[in-house]
Amino acid sequence: MLYVFMVNYGVFYTFEMEYLYQNVSALQEAIARRLKIEVSKQVLIISSGQVLSPKTKLVKYGAGTDTSPIYLFSKRAEELIKPIRQEQQESQTEVQLRDSVDEALDLSPSFQTVTVRSQLAQRIYEMSKEIAKRAETLVQEQTYQHKAFIAAISNMLDLIKWYKEQVEFFKTALKRFMKNREKFVEILPSFDVSLALLAKLPLLKCLNAQNTSSLLQSSIRDIGTDVSDLTLLEWINSTGSHSTRHSIKGMFEACNRGIEQITPQMRNETLKGAKKLLKIAENEEMKEIIGLDRRLASMEKLVENGQKIVQNIFELAQGLVQNEQRLKNTADKSVLLPLCDSHIEQLKMLIEHFDTIRDIKRRCIASKNELLQNLQARLKWVADVEKDLQHTASKMDMIAQHSHNLSVQLMVLVQVHESPFLYSDVVVEIHRRRRFSEKYLDWGEKLASEATELFKDEVEKRKSTHKRLHNHFLECLFPGFDDAPARFISEKIEAFDDKLPPVEREDLEFLQSVVPELAERLGIPSENEDIIVKGEITLRESDTHTPLLVMDPVNGEPFESYKTAEQPITRTSTDIHRVPRFRTDSIDSFSTSPETFYSLTAEGSSHDLPAKFFIEEPNCRDGRVVALEKSLEEKAREIDKLMKSLTKSESISNITQDRLNRAFSIVQEEARNLKLLYQDISLGIKEYKTSFHQHIETVKEQLMGNFLQAILKEREELLQRTSSLEKELAESEQAQIELRNNLLLNNEIEQEKSTKIHSEKILELNDKIRHIEDNIATYEKEIEELKSENHSLNTNIQRLNEELQKNVDEAQTVELERNNIIKTVDELNNSLKTLQEQLQEKDKMLKKSENEKEILENAISNKDKLYNELIIVHKSELENIQKDFNSDREILQSKLTDEFNMKIEEEIQKRKVLQEQIKIMKDTVKKERRERLEELDRIEKEKKNDILELKNSFAIEKQISIDEAITKMAQEKDIVIENLREREKQMAKKHSKRDSKNPAIVVAQDSKERFEEEQVDEGISSGMVLSYIPVEESVIEVKEQDTAVIELREKIKLKEDQVSRLRKKVEELTNSMHSMVKEKICISQCNSGDIALIGPSETYNHYLLFLINQPLHFVHSECLQELGLKKMTKEKPRSKWILAEVVEKEYCLAKKPSNRFLLSVGTKFYRVKLKRYDSDSEPMVPFMPSGEPLDEAKTTPPSA
Repeated sequence: MLYVFMVNYGVFYTFEMEYLYQNVSALQEAIARRLKIEVSKQVLIISSGQVLSPKTKLVKYGAGTDTSPIYLFSKRAEELIKPIRQEQQESQTEVQLRDSVDEALDLSPSFQTVTVRSQLAQRIYEMSKEIAKRAETLVQEQTYQHKAFIAAISNMLDLIKWYKEQVEFFKTALKRFMKNREKFVEILPSFDVSLALLAKLPLLKCLNAQNTSSLLQSSIRDIGTDVSDLTLLEWINSTGSHSTRHSIKGMFEACNRGIEQITPQMRNETLKGAKKLLKIAENEEMKEIIGLDRRLASMEKLVENGQKIVQNIFELAQGLVQNEQRLKNTADKSVLLPLCDSHIEQLKMLIEHFDTIRDIKRRCIASKNELLQNLQARLKWVADVEKDLQHTASKMDMIAQHSHNLSVQLMVLVQVHESPFLYSDVVVEIHRRRRFSEKYLDWGEKLASEATELFKDEVEKRKSTHKRLHNHFLECLFPGFDDAPARFISEKIEAFDDKLPPVEREDLEFLQSVVPELAERLGIPSENEDIIVKGEITLRESDTHTPLLVMDPVNGEPFESYKTAEQPITRTSTDIHRVPRFRTDSIDSFSTSPETFYSLTAEGSSHDLPAKFFIEEPNCRDGRVVALEKSLEEKAREIDKLMKSLTKSESISNITQDRLNRAFSIVQEEARNLKLLYQDISLGIKEYKTSFHQHIETVKEQLMGNFLQAILKEREELLQRTSSLEKELAESEQAQIELRNNLLLNNEIEQEKSTKIHSEKILELNDKIRHIEDNIATYEKEIEELKSENHSLNTNIQRLNEELQKNVDEAQTVELERNNIIKTVDELNNSLKTLQEQLQEKDKMLKKSENEKEILENAISNKDKLYNELIIVHKSELENIQKDFNSDREILQSKLTDEFNMKIEEEIQKRKVLQEQIKIMKDTVKKERRERLEELDRIEKEKKNDILELKNSFAIEKQISIDEAITKMAQEKDIVIENLREREKQMAKKHSKRDSKNPAIVVAQDSKERFEEEQVDEGISSGMVLSYIPVEESVIEVKEQDTAVIELREKIKLKEDQVSRLRKKVEELTNSMHSMVKEKICISQCNSGDIALIGPSETYNHYLLFLINQPLHFVHSECLQELGLKKMTKEKPRSKWILAEVVEKEYCLAKKPSNRFLLSVGTKFYRVKLKRYDSDSEPMVPFMPSGEPLDEAKTTPPSA
């Protein structure tokens, strides 16, 4: 079974084991069906404090046994609020048993008294055993309640741990949010400006062509604008999906509200509430029931003492039962008096022990009820604390989640706020990069071609000189003359910035015209602002040097180099290479310095020299110098003009920036002032609101207090009046009872006096008895008349009582009306509550709320007036009722007393004479009756004894004659069966050789086997087998054999008829026994309540029941001691039999070859439980006529 312990009541419930392999929800539904507790109100906990999840298998928790049950807590308000179901301290049977013991102590000494007292002792033992068992279960339930409370506390500790983690998570989340909150607060006021810029900024066609996908185009069509006319704000709104798309304005308002909600003050308040709740949850006094362990230990000791007392009660009860048995056996009346006296002492001891057991049970019940009350309060506290913990944790989780979502939305708003400025900067940067990449690639291509030509010329010149010096004796003077220059910038630069959108100068001008606020950021660079590369190189060949102008590869500016005139270039070890300097100027002051940029362009060459240089031929040098100088002068003029325009624009931009900064600062100051004003106004409204609420509550409390005090006073007055009425009624009833008692006492006194007087005149009155007998009839008539008058008086009294009851009912109606008034008052209170709620909802409408308050006060005053008027009316009605009742009662009492006294005097005088005569006659009749009853009792006792002796003797004689007849029949049957079997064997041997030749024989054998089976099925226990006449080989012999079979069948039928006749005789004998013996000895069946004969069997080494045509019935081994029998041994058993009453029997089958009954495997038999036969004279005679024990020949085994 699956054990579930209901903690609220401290009771075990068991369920089927099939729920163990199902989900927990199945068990919860079963509990709901059985205990009527909703599934939502159930809490299932195991001993470790883990709550059972409804969707998990119950097997996983490993609980539900009797030592580790599943603890069930009910969250219903009834179990947590209503009073506890307490057990009754005493049952009705205990009180009745105590009263019956008191009555048994007063009984006179007799055999019946001894039996009654022994039976009472047995009852005391059974009852005390049940009480001790109940006390043990009560203590066990208290221990399981303590374990369940520990499990609930461990569950609460786990919840507190989780709650602390939630508090820490809340702290970290809000700390992270508060760090960025100030930044968000600064951004939000200027967000509208950003939105206006976004609404103005158009999405360039070059960007739109590259980034607008099919999904984006569909969303743009939903908006209702053309792709070519799309602004940046519309593009941002159209990027989200239809389900998640929100307007930026709505997000801005939501973020603004969220920042106002999540403030440091709110965070501090929630943390204070969380800490306060933690202090309440960590109350150690509520978590532990102090002294409960000691109490449970003491209760267990009490239960142990109770078990010892129960054992003492058992010993005393057994002593009483043994004394009763001895007294029955001896039947000595001289022992009766001392035995009864000792029984009285033993009964007193038993009742003392019984009272101590009852006291232990009372203490256990009181302890359980006290523990239930204590647990009720603590479980309610645990439920409330856990509910508050979960509520506050969910609240903190919600705030933390809201702060996280708010921070994500604010980050989106920050990006939106920065998007117009970033958009303009990126567009300008793309334009600059594309121009740079174009010029840089051109310059690199030219530099690579010039470097390759220079390398080829140098190599050819070196080869020509080297050929002349090769294999010459002067070669040793010039080591390293065969060195060759390394390749430098021989490969073209790879293309880059191809994927950038084609932003042109016209796009920038278009953006400046559309959004003049971003004109500074969208500044268009001039055409002459190019990358300027300057470098110098010096090549020494001789002492005389001429300057060489090297053209800038990008814009044709010259730079100086040195070369010897009209001589080939030769390198020496002392050549000085000066690294050329590259100056790169860009529109937005490109972040990479010229040195780093130069080093990056030099990567890839295997030589250490990082210069990119160009050496002109000496033939074209003079022609290009003039052109370069002219171009330089023109560019210098243009630069001067541009510088002047730049200075002017910078001054204008500085002025505008200063104006904007001033305006922004003014706006910020005004916004701060507005916020401060808003906060002051909101605080003032809140203070006024709280003060107004407090004023309303104080007024309401005063009114309600006065109203309740008035109601309570009136209720007390009404209760006093009703109690006074009840007292007056009780006094009137007591007065009537006292009058009746006084009358009866007077009657008894007068009767005693009259008896004394008439005792002297008895002799004289004996002569006048006949005359009095004649007058008795007349007196009886008068008595009947008096009775009728008494009956009329009683009816009058009943009528008066009914009138009194009516008055009481009227008082009850008054009480009901008072309750109705109280109900109306409660309804008024409810209306007040509803009005208060309306006042709380309408905080802004202060004037209207004051008017409503005045209206309510007027209504309350009117209702008070109505209530006072009703009370005055009820008071007047009650006073009138009391006056009428008192006047009627006095009149009726006076009338009744007068009439009653008159009639009583008359009756007393008449009854005096009658009672004297009747007493004399009653005494004589009583004496005669007593004598006759004594004679009848004596005659009945003699008859009973004679009948019992006759019954016993007749039963013994009949049983002996039946046994003899049965044994003779059994012996004759066995002889016939053995003869038939021997004949069959002989015939089978003779005819075994001929069976295969003649098919008719086979048919005969088949018919023979079928006949045997039919006989077995019909229940023939004799087991006779037909033997057939020898068969000859011819067909004539087969026919003769068939005739022999027919003859044999006729013989068997005759035998069966004889057996049936004998059975009928046996049944007639048993029926005759029925008429003569009330309780028969059954030998044909064995049912509960039958009287059976029991005797020993040597073959089975056990005691058997004597039965005819029945399977073997063995005596159950548990009954041997009760029947006064001993276990069978190998020695020869005593040839005695006894009578016993059948209690029950069970059907058995021998399965093992070695069993206690020495039966073969497959044998069917019965085991019978019996008890002693309670007849006064139990005969002990030889079991069989021959004096032999019962054997298997006498009882037929089952045909298994």
